[in-house]
Amino acid sequence: MARELLNGTSLGTNIAFVSTPSVFVAAKNLVAEMPVAERPNLMLLEFDERFRVFPQFVFYDYRRPFKLPGNNNPPDYDGPRWVVSGWEDPAKLTRFMSLQLA
Repeated sequence: MARELLNGTSLGTNIAFVSTPSVFVAAKNLVAEMPVAERPNLMLLEFDERFRVFPQFVFYDYRRPFKLPGNNNPPDYDGPRWVVSGWEDPAKLTRFMSLQLA
């Protein structure tokens, strides 16, 4: 999944990983292999403070989906981690971020 997300990216591309630390780490490892002049910007939006060890970590509470630090490409969701009643907020976040890019 990380490789597919990075396909076609370049310097200046922003990718937000919303509650997908495993995909973020895989993408981070792939980006490290790219030439510096081609590396996209990665951001991990995550509730779990253990991931604060990454400089790209931004605290994110899915119960407040519009409280974001900036605009990024539409996010990727690690589906099994979202409870059914919680799908509405990620959907709102995706729509909000998509509209910000338009």
